[in-house]
Amino acid sequence: MRVVICGAEGQLGRDLVEAFREVGAEVLGFDLDLDITDHALVMEKIPSLKPDLLVNAAADLDADGAELDPEPSPATRTWYWPASRRTVPWPS
Repeated sequence: MRVVICGAEGQLGRDLVEAFREVGAEVLGFDLDLDITDHALVMEKIPSLKPDLLVNAAADLDADGAELDPEPSPATRTWYWPASRRTVPWPS
């Protein structure tokens, strides 16, 4: 199984990378090297990797800035993914 994790260097992301690797998954991690608020960039990089599972563990860490300008914050949680959707079983 090939798993792409965005936010792989964060607290949750590190735990997910470790958990998936422990069950033998191939893990490709992105962090600050991929601006997930840039739809064109995400669509350029991610589909070509052909992941079986895509996990968005990224977070907007600027809580004070998000209060003053809340517009960018939801972009870290929402993606448009036009590829066909399929269910991927949790590794056992």
